[in-house]
Amino acid sequence: MLKKILIGLGSFIVLLLAAAFILPIVYKGKIESLVKEEINKSINAKVDFTSYDLTIFSSFPNLSIELNNLSVVNQAPFAGDTLAGMKQLSLTIDIMSVIGGGQIDIKSVQLKEPRIHLIVLKDGKANWDIVKEDSSKTEASSEPSKFKVALRSYSISDGMVSYEDASMDFNMLMDDLNHKGKGDFTQDLFVLSTQTDIASADLWFGGVKYLHRAKTGLKVDLDMDMPNMKFTFKENEIAINELVLGVDGWVAMPTDDITMDMKFDARKNEFKNFLSMVPGVYREGFKDLKSSGTLSFKAFVKGTYNEKQMPGFGVNLKVQNGNFQYPSLPIAVNNVQLNLNVNNADGVPDHTIIDLQQLHVELGNQPFDAKLSVRTPVSDADIKGSIKGDINFANISKVVPLEEGTTMKGTLKANVNINGRMSAIEQERYQDFQADGLIQLNNFNYSTKENNQGYELREVKLTFNPQFVELNNFDAMLGKSDVHADGRLDNLLAYLIKKTNAKRKFKRNKSFIRFSCIEWKQRCSNYTAAADTTPMTLIEVPGNLDFTTNLTITKLLYDNLILDHVNGKVVIRNQAINMENLSFNTLSGSMKMSGSYATPERKSANISFDMNIKGFDIQQTAKLLNR
Repeated sequence: MLKKILIGLGSFIVLLLAAAFILPIVYKGKIESLVKEEINKSINAKVDFTSYDLTIFSSFPNLSIELNNLSVVNQAPFAGDTLAGMKQLSLTIDIMSVIGGGQIDIKSVQLKEPRIHLIVLKDGKANWDIVKEDSSKTEASSEPSKFKVALRSYSISDGMVSYEDASMDFNMLMDDLNHKGKGDFTQDLFVLSTQTDIASADLWFGGVKYLHRAKTGLKVDLDMDMPNMKFTFKENEIAINELVLGVDGWVAMPTDDITMDMKFDARKNEFKNFLSMVPGVYREGFKDLKSSGTLSFKAFVKGTYNEKQMPGFGVNLKVQNGNFQYPSLPIAVNNVQLNLNVNNADGVPDHTIIDLQQLHVELGNQPFDAKLSVRTPVSDADIKGSIKGDINFANISKVVPLEEGTTMKGTLKANVNINGRMSAIEQERYQDFQADGLIQLNNFNYSTKENNQGYELREVKLTFNPQFVELNNFDAMLGKSDVHADGRLDNLLAYLIKKTNAKRKFKRNKSFIRFSCIEWKQRCSNYTAAADTTPMTLIEVPGNLDFTTNLTITKLLYDNLILDHVNGKVVIRNQAINMENLSFNTLSGSMKMSGSYATPERKSANISFDMNIKGFDIQQTAKLLNR
């Protein structure tokens, strides 16, 4: 009897193993369709993959699952955006945890060549919030869920992650990203060890680019307190190019609020480490750079972050007696002195204090100085600042190695002082606000290997006073475009600081302008561009611009189309662009037009144009359209 039982049990095990091997092959198509169907039922996105592999024997006692060419494509309001795509998603699962029906133990998750695009709209809606709410649930259950998943390790290889946050005007791009982390997520308290290497990182905030193709490495160990969702930094190090920072503190998120108390400091105090953050300096040959001077960097973030509140923050950066020179170049940068403090104790934006006490640089024997102090930037900005110095751009190539084919020359003279509160300008009490000085650029020329025609600014002269900035002269050759202008810009400081209306008036603009499809990369008949599948979006006219120009262009060339004697008036005001009596001659004829483009509610555009065409040569027009 025992023999028969053993034979029967053995036969059952053989059949079970055979089924585990054969069924995924025989029913692979049905299983694949069922998996996709069930996933797409539960999320507001479309998930797809070209194939999958499920194996037991080669990884026994673990189960291995591989999804190949996986993609997650968003639906409205992000319709058409790909949230994520990757060459392969691999999971290794303890098969006994699956059979047991309790906690599923995931040994590892691997993402190969992922391309992840994270987007946040102005209203805070995120494209990764794709899980559908379960409409069948009428009230929250008091019993804990029986379904639990534990993860032990994960990794990302050769990844790319982009993050665009319109609510904060923040963008980040990480390319060639490799990351791994391990920890026993089955425990309430454990250590998570991570290592991240990024070959190229770019970061923008408020329209300013703070990182450019920075090489970044992060080694972070965290004490994970899962019941309280509190994560404490242990032995940690962040390297951005040659700048190495230490991190101490913690982050907690037991509710929707995120509380934190974190401190950062420079682990290396050499000026050369700070120089590596400057894109033009950090390039091939940087390791041979001769440098001296000291660096001090400290920063903190402390408080609560949510939709209505920001944590306090502060930055203290000092450079003393900085000097550097490339061995192969003749000119050194000397006597670099920098003292910058930014402080906000409680996170209230209006309590931010910016204090650039000193910035001094000597390019060869040419000094350049700047100072800036800003208080109450939101309610009534109190500003005091100055810039003074001369720059000979021809010396730039003698200080840092430029890219092959890049040339630069010309001189800049600057001597500007400002001091006062923005309320004085807004209330037109110009006598209470000091603003005076001059910025003048002469014989500036810049060209690159990609744009060998270059840009030549023969003279740009700006004079400052509290009420407006006078453009005394603008004389430039941009590629093959000869441009001349002068005029003034009213309320410039109020526009830059408070984003109130800026009024621009240009009283002369006589030019010879050539627009070339190759030169300016415009889309036209002889310039082949990649197919643009992006839906058209509304181009908003800024509501805080008051711009008027009387346009006179002697000759304008767009590819092979020549426009002679372009005249007219362009007014930008009240979220509308108006063209008044814009006329030109071309193709042996003439055209006169007036019209407007307006976006009053920023939801739709109102377009209206009247045109009067005379004497166009039909044959010339046909040749131009068909070439």
